[in-house]
Amino acid sequence: MYSGIFTTRFIDEDFRDLLVKFPGLRIFVEMAYLTSRSKSLHMFLRVENIKPEGFKFFLDRALKKTDSIEELRILEADGNRYSVYLKKERCELLPLVWECGCSIIMPYKIFYSRERDDYLRTFTVVSPLPSAIKDLRRTLESKGIIEKVRIEEIPFYEKLSILDLYGIARAIHELSPMQRRVLVTAYKKGYFDYPRRIKSKDISTYMGISKATLSQHIRRAEAKIYKPIIKLIQEHYV
Repeated sequence: MYSGIFTTRFIDEDFRDLLVKFPGLRIFVEMAYLTSRSKSLHMFLRVENIKPEGFKFFLDRALKKTDSIEELRILEADGNRYSVYLKKERCELLPLVWECGCSIIMPYKIFYSRERDDYLRTFTVVSPLPSAIKDLRRTLESKGIIEKVRIEEIPFYEKLSILDLYGIARAIHELSPMQRRVLVTAYKKGYFDYPRRIKSKDISTYMGISKATLSQHIRRAEAKIYKPIIKLIQEHYV
């Protein structure tokens, strides 16, 4: 397995022009996918280091001044940090990565470079073939946007981390919305701490469900998440 660590500028000038008006803003792309029918890009972002009034202005400008953005909304706000859903009518990067036979590791970072006085993004791609990553480098070089790139073979323990990441990501995708909500609530309330800081009956009361229903959701969710972890342990550590 090989990795390529890229730092690039933006092809999408509208989005780049929007970002440079907010120096210091940091964006982490935590998940992104393309829909097969509409070809729209759906992204879940974590936006940091911007005050609430500045962020409202950012959202307003993004929707009015950036033609490629179809939808942009806040999912969660915590001080100067925001979870955001973004829908764009086109994607400049991900199709290039996938067409070259590479997979991009999430999250990747969009940040302001004082040295370049511009917004850049840094991301890691992986592939079993170094030629696939070199093809991506040539593609991005042809567009004149590469700042830095490093290609290297991934050590064995890091290969395991990538396999673990994909397995757990798939398991999370298979969780029902209620299973996700129950797990997150139980974790935040200290149910998985040792010793436990809250009892299951208290969580069930808080969530408005029965204790039996809560236990059922936790057990089914744990079974899905444990499966790729146990498989990894069996294959490489037992």
